[in-house]
Amino acid sequence: MKNLYVLLFGLMLQACSLPLSYEKAMSINERKLEQEQRDDYVFLVDAQSLNELEIKMNKLAATEAYSAAAVSMAKKNLDEHERMGREIRRLARKQKIKIPTELKPEHASLLDELRKTSDQEFDKNYARILKQVNEETTYRYEHIASKGTYTDLRTYAARRLEVLREHAENILAMEKKLLETY
Repeated sequence: MKNLYVLLFGLMLQACSLPLSYEKAMSINERKLEQEQRDDYVFLVDAQSLNELEIKMNKLAATEAYSAAAVSMAKKNLDEHERMGREIRRLARKQKIKIPTELKPEHASLLDELRKTSDQEFDKNYARILKQVNEETTYRYEHIASKGTYTDLRTYAARRLEVLREHAENILAMEKKLLETY
């Protein structure tokens, strides 16, 4: 009997760790949630993908960037986005919303673009893509902070807006340092 429990537990763990694409997460959520909750689950699915993109970009920049400004930014942002990822996963579990373990195709394309960037252009491209991602993320957080259905989600988004705006300022400062360097 004990072996049966161990086997069932192992199967449950394996099922929980299977990759879940952006499209599959959206499909699962659309089937089980009501229309008025759509903004909330779309936000969480997109926020997870955007956050994971920033984590992967920052890990890459921490090892591949040339300037101290880009490396410093990457390391600082990495810690913050890992924290945000934990919060997104907690909120998704609480609301029973499936979030992807893989990047949205558009986000994967941005990461591929950064990976393929030449050494000479890496820092500039990192700053450009990071700025673009931060603008999209900030827009989505502003929207859900004012129009979200779940109070916890609105509160989380409103709290994180300050951090995202600080990131925008830091990106501008990094761009300025890069202009001085190159």
